[in-house]
Amino acid sequence: MRRFAALDRAGAGGGRAVAKRTSLLSIITLLGAAMAAVAAPAAAGRAEEALRAFWVGRLVVLRPAVQTNCDERYTNNRMRGTQASSGGIHRLAPGELGRIDALHVQRARIDLLVTVVEPLRLELRDGPFRLFEHRQCRVELEVPAPREAVRRGDVDRLEAVVGGVLDGSVDRTGAEASPAWNRRRVEPLPEDHEETLAAYRAWKEEQLYLALRGRLAEALDRAADLAAGAERGTAYARGLAAGARDFDPDRLFSAACGELPGTRLSGGWEKPPADLDDDDQRDWKDGYQDGRRLRFELALARRIERCLP
Repeated sequence: MRRFAALDRAGAGGGRAVAKRTSLLSIITLLGAAMAAVAAPAAAGRAEEALRAFWVGRLVVLRPAVQTNCDERYTNNRMRGTQASSGGIHRLAPGELGRIDALHVQRARIDLLVTVVEPLRLELRDGPFRLFEHRQCRVELEVPAPREAVRRGDVDRLEAVVGGVLDGSVDRTGAEASPAWNRRRVEPLPEDHEETLAAYRAWKEEQLYLALRGRLAEALDRAADLAAGAERGTAYARGLAAGARDFDPDRLFSAACGELPGTRLSGGWEKPPADLDDDDQRDWKDGYQDGRRLRFELALARRIERCLP
C-alpha cells in the first residue's frame, strides 16, 4: 500500500509538471497572438503610408466606368472585379482623368478618393429656360484587397491592387499619354450662356414676386375667415387664445423669402383644461388649432411684406 501511495504521489507530481508545461505553452501561444495582433495594424499603417506617398496627389486614369452625383461629396463606387457598382446619377466612361485626393487602407479593401479632372457639362430645364453648368465630379473607389496582404503590410501586393483600377502618372501630359485615357474634354458652354443666365435670374425674381403676392393674399383671407368665426362660445375663445399664445412666429422671420410661398403650419397640440365637459373640450380644441392658424397666417403675412419691394 505504501508503494502504491508513493507511486500515486509521483504520478501526481508528473501531472503537475505536465500541467505547468501546458500552461507555459498556452501563455507563449497567447503572447505570440497578442504580438501579432499588435504588429498587424502597424504593418498595415506602414503600407498605407507608403501607398499614400506614391499615389496621393498623382494624376491617374480610371480604368473602370464610374458613376457620380457631381456634388461636393465623393460618390461611392464598389469594385467587383473590373466593374464598379454605384448609385451615382451620372455615368463616366472608362478612362477618365482623375487626381487622387486621399487613400485609406481598410481591413479588406483600399478606398481611393478621386476628383475627376474634366468637369461635366450638366443641363437644367426650368420653365422656358435651358441652362448649362460645368460641375466638378468626385468618386470614391472601394477596391477589395486580400486580408492577408493588408495584415502583413505587403506593399507590393497592395500596390498591384491599386494599379488594377488606376493608371498613374506624375503630370497631365503623362496621364494623357496613357492608352487607357478616353480623351474626353468638357463641352463648352453656349456662346449666349451669360445672356441666358441674366434673363433666367430676372424670370426667377418675377416668379418669386408673383408667388409671394399670391401667398400674402391667401394668408390675409385665411386670417379674416378665422377671425370671423371667433365668437363660438367661451370654451372656443379660451382655446383660440391658448393656441395664439402657443405659436412662436420666430422661425418664420428667420426663413428666406424664397421659402415663404410654400410654408405651411405643422404640428401643435395641447390638452384642454380638465374643468370643461366633453362638448366644451371639443370646442376648446377647435379654438386652439384656429388660434395657432390665425397667429401663423398673420405672422406669415408680415414676413412676406418685408420681402416685397
